[in-house]
Amino acid sequence: MPTIKQETRPPVLISNQEVMEILERRMKNRSNKRKRPSKLQHCEWIEDKVVQHLKQTPCVRLNASRRDELRSSLQSSKKSSTGFALTDAESLQIVNSMPTEPVELHLLVEDLHARMTDRQQKELLQFIASFSKDEAATSTPTTNHNTLEETVNDTGDMAIKDED
Repeated sequence: MPTIKQETRPPVLISNQEVMEILERRMKNRSNKRKRPSKLQHCEWIEDKVVQHLKQTPCVRLNASRRDELRSSLQSSKKSSTGFALTDAESLQIVNSMPTEPVELHLLVEDLHARMTDRQQKELLQFIASFSKDEAATSTPTTNHNTLEETVNDTGDMAIKDED
């Protein structure tokens, strides 16, 4: 029996914003080509909900060049004001969540206390905040006005009215 050799590649690490852009393109292409009912209705619903969730994450407010600049600065091996020597995965998690508190950094960066002093952690948070502030000034905030009722009705299951 012949053996199929599979190329092993390292996993590709992409940001939430890039995932959202890919899904939006797929959804747009699918809607342009649709002429008959799809067998993948549940997949389409899931993709739509994922895009809705990703639009609420902090990283989508960064434009691509600023996102890449932040990520490369976080990964820089030199420990200066623009380099923090974080791994690819750690820098990606920081870009995706844009932490504002030290406890958030501790959740995202392995062994943070041993790798950075409190002062360096504060500098890192200030550095991340500078990217958030720059983008907040140039973009409008998006808010989610979906109520529990709208979410439940989208599923086609039971309707529950959210009473506030």
